[in-house]
Parts: sequence; C-alpha cells; structure tokens
Amino acid sequence: MGLIYYYKNQFDKSIEYHEKALKIRIEVFGLKHDDIASSYDNLGVAYLNKVQYDKAVECYGNALKIRLELYKSNHADIALSYYNLGVTHNSKRECDKATDYFEKALQIRLKIFGMNHVDVALIYSNLGNIYYYKVQYKKAIEYYEKALKIRLDVLGPNHTEVASSYDNLATVYDKVAQYDKAKECYEKSLGIRFEIYELDHVDVARTLSCLGVIYCNTEQKAKGIECMKNAVQIMTKMLGPNNSEVALTYYNLGKACYDDDQYDQAITFYEASLKIRLKILGIAHNDIAQCYDALGCAYSCSEQYDKAIECHEKALKIRLEIFGPNHIDVADSYFELGCNYEEMDRHTKAIECYEQSLKIRLESFGSSHIDVFETYLNLGIALDGNGQHSGAIECYDNAAKIRAVVDEKE
Repeated sequence: MGLIYYYKNQFDKSIEYHEKALKIRIEVFGLKHDDIASSYDNLGVAYLNKVQYDKAVECYGNALKIRLELYKSNHADIALSYYNLGVTHNSKRECDKATDYFEKALQIRLKIFGMNHVDVALIYSNLGNIYYYKVQYKKAIEYYEKALKIRLDVLGPNHTEVASSYDNLATVYDKVAQYDKAKECYEKSLGIRFEIYELDHVDVARTLSCLGVIYCNTEQKAKGIECMKNAVQIMTKMLGPNNSEVALTYYNLGKACYDDDQYDQAITFYEASLKIRLKILGIAHNDIAQCYDALGCAYSCSEQYDKAIECHEKALKIRLEIFGPNHIDVADSYFELGCNYEEMDRHTKAIECYEQSLKIRLESFGSSHIDVFETYLNLGIALDGNGQHSGAIECYDNAAKIRAVVDEKE
C-alpha cells in the first residue's frame, strides 16, 4: 500500500503505510534484516519527495547501517544506500557530502558490474550534476560524456536516458557559451524524443523550450520563438496553465521577442508569465520582481514610460523586502527607474534614483566596474538636464576614468 500511495504522489499516506510495515518487520525479523533496510529505503524516498531531506538522510542512513552489518563491503545494496544518500545530500546542495557518497557507490558498482552498466552511468550523470552546481563545467562535461558513452553502448541511440545525457551536456555548453555544441546536443535529444514519444509529451516540450533559447542565442530568433511557442502549447496541455515551467517558457518567449525588438509581443508573454507566477508564488518572490523588471524594460522600449515606472517600482518594492537596501538587484531597479524618469525629463527623480543605484554599486563592485561607469554616465546626463553642470562634469570625469580602467582590463 505504501508503494501504491507513493506512485499516486500521496506521500503522507505512503509514509504512514511504510511505517506500519517497518514496525511489523522489526517485530518479526528484529533490527538486522534486509527487509528492514528496504523499509527504511521506502521511507527515505517518500521523505525525499516531500523535501524533508533530514528525515530522508536518517532513513537512508539506517538502511546503510543495517546493510554494512549484513553484507560484505562490495554489495549492490550497500552501493544503493550510498547512492540514495548521495542523491539526498545533492538535493540539499551539500555537494562535498554528495560527491563522497556517489564515489563510494561508484567504486562498488564498477567492481560488481564493470564500466558498461546503466547504474554506473547514473552515478556519472549525478556527479556531472554536482560539478555543474559547483560551476566546474569542464568536470561536468567529462562526467556527462562518460554517462552518455555508457548509455549509448548499453541502451542504444534511441533511449530516454541517452536523450537526458544530451540535455545535460547541452545545458553545460549553454553555460560556457558554446552554443553550437549546445544546439547539436538539444537537437539530438529532440530527435530521440520524437522517435520515442508522441508530439504532445512534456519531455518533448522541455527540450523544445531549451532548444528555442539556444536558437535565440545563435541569432536564429524566429526559429527559437517558434520552438518556444510549440513548447508552451504542449506544456499547457500536459501540465495545465498554472505551472512553473509554463511560466518560465512564457518568460523566455518574452525575452526572445524583446531581444528581437518585438516589444508588444514581449509585453504579452511577460504578462502571461507574471500572471502564472503570482498564482503560484505570491507577490513577495524574486521571480515576480524579475517579471516586473522585464515588463518595465519592454514598456520603456515602447515609450510607455508611466507603465515602465509602475513596473520597476513594484520590482523595487519586492526586492527591498526580500534582499534589503544594499543588494545589487535593488541597485538595478533604481537604475531602471532613473532611466525612465530621465526619458520623461523628470531630472530630479532620475538623479535621486541614479544616486541610490550608484551607492549600492560602488559598495558591491568597487569603483572600476562597467555598471558603475554606466551609472556615473547616466547620473551626469540627468544632472546636466537639471542645470547642475559642475556635478555633471564630475560624473563624466569619473565615468571616463572607469572606462579607461575597464578597457585596459579587457
């Protein structure tokens, strides 16, 4: 019953029945029995899915302790326990602990199964994930490629796990701006998913969405927008309209249209993303501030400065509540407000916003940063427009000095 409720995503009921099973098994078998370890595993995975990581670690740890007492060190079930603990610590972003457990699981599985086994590939893939989170992209690629090679050898070219390996590689290549390689990997993944699934499958939509972003990054914006429109249509059908992935794809569509100077379309997609995120997240969330900020930029480019200011003020209010007054995102909101006030010849308000932004950026970046240069320059323009010419000259001089330093570094 516990497994049935688990597969129905009713994790509280699953835990209830697994705890009953555990109690009975302890009474029948005592504490040192493989069925007891299996019960702890079942509880661990339910707690993991409930995002109760500490309880999951406790359960998986109990299972490992039993198996270490029951078996020799090179046993598949011990490797499974190490793997489960690795997954849980990885979910907690405790990368070093996760790596340690994955390495232990890997050594056992290599001894038992050899190199060409899907369980070995799974560990390589998880190690790749850890190095990705640690921004060690070269190492991430190394492990993702190992996983891919094994999966191709064992499973053949048309398998979901092979597609997942291509997706993982594409994600890293995107991060290191190797967009042609990212595109190649996503296209291979999409080809596999088209072979396996019908068109209306959420994994097809996810790959289409990611591929669309890559097309936009490689100046194939029309193709990218088409991919993301197809993706959002499939996601809405399969996941429902109020889903975080649907919201993200709408946001990416908005950005693609914004970058292509399609500001009205960008506004439409940003508003669609905002509407969903407000339902899911509520108002006090950075993703909401991000949407308001993007909307503000789109309204500004379409010369709707009052609406732009309204959006940037909402973004600023959220960021102040979440981050406090000295965060770089707060500085960005002040800067965008300054730009829009200046466009409306409201020089005093623009100066006030630029000065707030400058103060935070100087504290965050120091005096030799391109964002500080930009703030001094815009502040100078606003002071000039307000008739404060000596202050403007001082800002222009500071901007020129910073620009020289930045150019020399480049």
